[in-house]
Amino acid sequence: MQARQVPKCIPWTRLYGLSGLLLALPLLCPLPLAADPGTASYLETKAEQHQLSFIVRSERTREPIIGAIVRCSGALSPNSTDTQGQCTLRFRSLPTTLRVEVSSVGYKKLVRSLTPTEGKPITLFLKEDVHEIDKVTVTARQRHTSQLQQTARISSEQLEKGGATSLAKMLETIPGVSSISTGSTVAKPVIQGMHSSRILLMNNGVRLESQSWGADHAPEIDYTSSSMVEVVKGAECVRYGFGAMGGVVLLNDAPLPHGQDRLHFSGKANVGYDTNARGFSGSTTLETGYRRWGLRLHGMYTRGGDYSTAEYVLN
Repeated sequence: MQARQVPKCIPWTRLYGLSGLLLALPLLCPLPLAADPGTASYLETKAEQHQLSFIVRSERTREPIIGAIVRCSGALSPNSTDTQGQCTLRFRSLPTTLRVEVSSVGYKKLVRSLTPTEGKPITLFLKEDVHEIDKVTVTARQRHTSQLQQTARISSEQLEKGGATSLAKMLETIPGVSSISTGSTVAKPVIQGMHSSRILLMNNGVRLESQSWGADHAPEIDYTSSSMVEVVKGAECVRYGFGAMGGVVLLNDAPLPHGQDRLHFSGKANVGYDTNARGFSGSTTLETGYRRWGLRLHGMYTRGGDYSTAEYVLN
């Protein structure tokens, strides 16, 4: 009778130990690392690169140029010059013919082809970029004006086209001038908030005082006979004496038409109509001159009835 050999059972604990050893083998074997600067592979890579040094200077002063950008064909990257005007470019392989491009602010761009020699610096000179402009001439004219005098003028054309019912209404076209009225025909000019006795009216150099008598008194003058109306404000009013604290209204006629070799006549007429009071107004000016003689005639006529509202008559 033959005896059978029964296989022995391996304990589970031993199996676990073998599997753990197999899993730990990759961790125990280190992976290949990158080339260290001290290893032979790094030195071989370093030895494959070539270097060229450049010096950039000014052509006129021979001084080094700081911050100039140097580019070369085949270089790994461009570079800029330091405080000494020097920079270094790296190449994988040194070409026989090198195309160099140098640029800097204030200098003309330099492009040159040359044959490099490793270990010998290349000196480059840049020309200054000078732009000449045409001659510029500035012409000005000083205006001799007094800062103390503030005047505004209404010309004869504006007076003829104005169509205002009174002098105060006509002066409202000037900045800083308004009017106060008592009724429809009585109006006084107001200059910078002052009126009546604080405002001086002068007609051809003659002072008019009627507007300072009371609230119902307006300037008794026909502005259509004047060729120019001027309002003076500010410190310049002091030269006109008392009563001109607020301002001065000057009314002046044109010079008489004398000095003519032949007798010459001219004239103008203004007509107005008031629909409320059915009023009519008109003025006429005639003038003539001959040699040293001049004559001007002016007449005005006004007529009207009572003013009325929608409910009653103002009488």
